[in-house]
Amino acid sequence: MRLRVLLLCGFCLLLALRGRAQEGPVPFFPSDYPHIEALRTMPLVLLLEDVPPFVAKVSAKKPEMFATLRTDIATFNEHMRQAGRFWTFSPQVQVLTPAQLDSLLADGQPRLVLKSGQADTDKDVCPAVFLNVHQKTPGKKNVRVETVLGCYYTTQTVLVRRFHDQFSASDLLNTLQQMQRYLLARAGGASDQQYRQARQAELRAGLPIVRQKTLLLDQDLLSTDLTPARVAELYPYPVQLVPRAVIEEAVRTADARYLYARYVLLRRDHAYQLVNMADGQVVAFAKYKLGQSVGTPKVQAWVLEGLAQPGADAK
Repeated sequence: MRLRVLLLCGFCLLLALRGRAQEGPVPFFPSDYPHIEALRTMPLVLLLEDVPPFVAKVSAKKPEMFATLRTDIATFNEHMRQAGRFWTFSPQVQVLTPAQLDSLLADGQPRLVLKSGQADTDKDVCPAVFLNVHQKTPGKKNVRVETVLGCYYTTQTVLVRRFHDQFSASDLLNTLQQMQRYLLARAGGASDQQYRQARQAELRAGLPIVRQKTLLLDQDLLSTDLTPARVAELYPYPVQLVPRAVIEEAVRTADARYLYARYVLLRRDHAYQLVNMADGQVVAFAKYKLGQSVGTPKVQAWVLEGLAQPGADAK
């Protein structure tokens, strides 16, 4: 009996580990949405966040109240307005408030909507971003929502509470770029699993890109022990330490000379992607391993070591 229990536990552990391995470097939650090709005809709506009515009422009398929350929402909305810069999957991009979207949905036509939300990590509830299909039945109030894709949208600093001002505009822009790459692959006939396998193969072939292009690192997000000499030792390819504004401008203009590093959360695992600014493709991947420290939100030695070895964590 004890042997049977041990075998059962071992089998369950194997399945769990296999599931995590299949997740690989792709930050999206597994998706089984079946009607990918139909999405190509739907306008993409970038949904702004409203200030909650109670907050707006109190703030009108006492502007100092909820100032952080209102700034946070304004930051997210500004990033959302810029997120569709490279969107080509469907014919139109609209930036709407919830009320404007609700009014449009009255015609009964489906819309593809990028919006903020929350997702479970098995331990905490974290901020997330979802690409959903929203549709109303004419004459009805309720909106039917189907999730196409989703991913955590959080930083090392804040894993539970929502603080959009921890982000830069490039984070949301690249999230949508990667979602578009996923949709294009699925519309071309790839399954969710095949897409993930193809991304792993891309990483294993990513070294030439890493060698040729210059990594721009945010000089304010480096761990204090990472001197320029230490950075060059850990990442033996072209690299520059620059202000964040330089990175943001290079991402916005899709400057093909550069790469940049961005943090992503995979369930409860910290990871960094090395992104090609030319097209938003991930060319290397560094994943936290047991025994490493995680300085929030600093880029540490394990990050640079992982990014310098494309394909090493693509398993």
